[in-house]
This record gives sequence, structure tokens and C-alpha cells, in this order.
Amino acid sequence: MSGITLMLFLLSYIPRILFKIKLNKFLKKFYKIEDELIARKFKKPLQKIQDEMFELSQKQEKKEWLIAFLNKQYIFYHEKTIAKFEEVYNKGFSEKEILDNLKDFKVTTRAEIKAIKDTLVKLNRLTEREISVKERKDQQRFL
Repeated sequence: MSGITLMLFLLSYIPRILFKIKLNKFLKKFYKIEDELIARKFKKPLQKIQDEMFELSQKQEKKEWLIAFLNKQYIFYHEKTIAKFEEVYNKGFSEKEILDNLKDFKVTTRAEIKAIKDTLVKLNRLTEREISVKERKDQQRFL
């Protein structure tokens, strides 16, 4: 009797595990995707998607991708987007210049740039800049 109960308990986790695997594969197809679009694509309630993205965001310290929380929604950023952000950030680009460089990656607002930066800093994934914004602007001015 207890064997059957244990088996049913273990089987109840299979759909959730399969959903997480499917969600991870789906997310990696996009440079940027918001939780509302994910909910529509999976035909699942927004709250369920937000819960899953919250769980993923709690375990993202060693991941290459990033999930940021902005304006009451979760936004997933692909690893190529984050790599490009780190590259231009370390070169001393300002928020506006970073935004211009990330247009190809579907990043559209300065608020997103700030959310990415704040999340990376919180996770200790952002290294010190090679050159500050002010130093870079001074170099640009005198060239």
C-alpha cells in the first residue's frame, strides 16, 4: 500500500519536471521574451508562468542567461544578449549607448538596461569596467 502511495507521489512530479524542461528549451530560442508572451504560447495562466520564472530567477547565479523583474513582469534575456551587454558595459558605454548596441537583441528601454545591470550586480556577475563612462567620453572628445 505504501509502495503505491510513494509511486503516485513520484509520478505527480513528472508533469512539472517535463514542463520545466520544455520551458527552458523554449526560452533559449529568444533573445528576450516576457512572461505574458510565454503564458500565451503555452496556454497557461500568467501566474503559473510567473511562479516558474521566479523559481528560475532564484537559481540563476551560475547561468549564462538572465531573468529580470521589471514593471511587475519577468523578462528572460538570452545568453548572447547578456554577453553583448557585459561587453559594451565593460568598454565604458553609457546607458544610451548600451541601448543602441542592444537594439538587435530586442532590448528597447533604458529601464531594461538598468534592470539587467542591477540584476547582474546583485548576482555578482558583472565585473568592474575597464574604463569608466567619463573616461571614455573624454577620450572620444579628444580624438
